[in-house]
Amino acid sequence: MEIIKNRLRHYGEAIIDTDTIDEGIVVIVPDVNPDALQIIGTEGSVYLQEKSCTGGVFKAVGSVNCVVCYLSTEGKQPHTVSASIPFTLTKEINGMTEDDRMAASVRLLSVTSSMVNPRKLSLKAQMQLTERLYKCGSVEYAENIVSSGDDMVNCLSEKINIETISDIVEKRVVLSDEIRLNDEKIDGSCLILKKSADWVCEDVKVLPNKIMLRGRVDTTALFMNGQGEFAGKNKFSVPFSQIVECDGVMSDDEIDVTFAPAREEIELFTSSEGVTTMTFAFAAATECVIRRRLELDTVKDAYSTRWEMKDSRTSVTTALTEKRLVTVPVKESLSLDAPATGVIDISVTGCNMAVKRGESTVGGNYYISIICRDGDGAVMCCGKKTYVDGVSPTPFEFDGWCSGSFSDASCEINGEGEAVVTFNAIFTCSEGHTAPIEIVSGCELDKAHAKEPRSKASLIIKQTDKSENVWQIAKAYNTSPTVIASANHMGPDETVAAGRLILIPFVNR
Repeated sequence: MEIIKNRLRHYGEAIIDTDTIDEGIVVIVPDVNPDALQIIGTEGSVYLQEKSCTGGVFKAVGSVNCVVCYLSTEGKQPHTVSASIPFTLTKEINGMTEDDRMAASVRLLSVTSSMVNPRKLSLKAQMQLTERLYKCGSVEYAENIVSSGDDMVNCLSEKINIETISDIVEKRVVLSDEIRLNDEKIDGSCLILKKSADWVCEDVKVLPNKIMLRGRVDTTALFMNGQGEFAGKNKFSVPFSQIVECDGVMSDDEIDVTFAPAREEIELFTSSEGVTTMTFAFAAATECVIRRRLELDTVKDAYSTRWEMKDSRTSVTTALTEKRLVTVPVKESLSLDAPATGVIDISVTGCNMAVKRGESTVGGNYYISIICRDGDGAVMCCGKKTYVDGVSPTPFEFDGWCSGSFSDASCEINGEGEAVVTFNAIFTCSEGHTAPIEIVSGCELDKAHAKEPRSKASLIIKQTDKSENVWQIAKAYNTSPTVIASANHMGPDETVAAGRLILIPFVNR
């Protein structure tokens, strides 16, 4: 008897974990700047500069680049102070092997500043680091069993369809260019009050051993002039095209693409001719998760009608992800330092969180920030953290993951220094699980122990008491599925309904 084997190497669904990091520093106002009178707002961008995983120990190093805008004691003119808040996270990853893959991304939840004194500013940032561990598995399975007639081996071969993660590849994307601005209110003397860059993947094409990504970076920048007034908002999109090397990728693979921003710089410059140009430099780490659908030829079961047979079995798992949305309406009041006359910008940031099997409640912190205009036209900012929870219509069947986003944000202000923000909190819950399929990985005949020949009649009539297939009946009675199917004019894979009378012949030895 010969066993023809094959091996499947793949990655399982990611094991996801998060860590919240709080860091802060004290910044000295530069000597070239006047003393600080009042902080207008604080802008920050978080970058994951380095990540490594050696010997099961994961390390992430990054920074939050902050810009604090304040009014000075000299004429209440706006000025900025820049600073970088470094952070490091080191943690042990239990059960990680050398073949596993580790990915990570970071998002900035909040950044705030306060005055220690007119020459010192205190900055605090809170980040959420998400780690994804892709477990590598290697499964050996039997594709076929070739045996002689004397062995009397019956082999049930099937094709099984599974979905696996075949590879995870990363590539850094870098963009830089400049845009000429036509807004007369914005020039090189303006300050950038707030900026954002959203990476969008528009098209994915698989080439031989390559993945081509096409997309854009949607950027928004808010500007303030030298009098502390809102100068305008500029929106633009920057297209990009990137090739990601990946050996063995196939044309019908599905590619999941995510971006982790690594750089976000925007500057204004006015030439001697009075032309204002906005220069930008963006970078992001691109992660491509390659999902592949496979059809495997496998041996599902085997037995001999003559010899005792010992087999070993293994499970091949297919990665499944089910998503559900939980939407929660939110209404929050924010206190302003002074009465406002208009809203310039609203932004909301949600956290990632885990969901547990059997639970139906999801919830997490949302961070709200608004930029307003006071009665004199000056800019002022405020923010608030609020906890939002909701209930899923049905409990979760598996442990999973949930990410918080928002939609339809709006803000109303009144003359008493209060702003009311409403939005829909959206929890996107992904229940990642696997469906194991048991197959034969190996077997052997024990020719020292032959099965006892049947001493009863060579043919019996059986009335089935439950729905069974021909293979199950043949194995239970130690005969061949072929002879049962032939005697009853059935197919070898056919199911026998409960209560039916069937003939069960036995193989002559």
